[in-house]
Amino acid sequence: MSLHVYVANSRFKEEPISYSAWIDAAISVAASNEALVICERENSRTGKAHAFAHLRSSKRQNMSLNPYGLVHAQDPNIELIRLMFQIAEKLNAAVYSETLKIYESPEDWEQRTKQYRQRSDERYAKYKKQKITKVLLFLTVAVLGALGVFLLSRGGSL
Repeated sequence: MSLHVYVANSRFKEEPISYSAWIDAAISVAASNEALVICERENSRTGKAHAFAHLRSSKRQNMSLNPYGLVHAQDPNIELIRLMFQIAEKLNAAVYSETLKIYESPEDWEQRTKQYRQRSDERYAKYKKQKITKVLLFLTVAVLGALGVFLLSRGGSL
């Protein structure tokens, strides 16, 4: 299960974040925080510039501007979330959940993510229990069926 987090303008459909605004905000935050690294590359297919920012400690903890003008991160940790809030502030934007609900602070993100994961873990445990119950029921029916066939083949007597 993945969690997606976005930085976006309140009217993101009409006013997507531009590439230049994104890269300026990311560079500004990186200048005051050495934990953030900015990488710019040219897309070999389109020839357009593409930039992403990642934590110095982990390239897997990264964010980038998607084609819809949203800064996107998948499965961010609290350190990346704090940097996303700083970038959002520079862009006069907000940090959103994957269901487009605004996070008020990194602590709000942390609390809601913990609750979401707990509910998800509980649903998965319930699913596993139901699956095991179905398998055990199937095996019980199969064994009883085989026993019935065996008894019938012996004329009903042991």
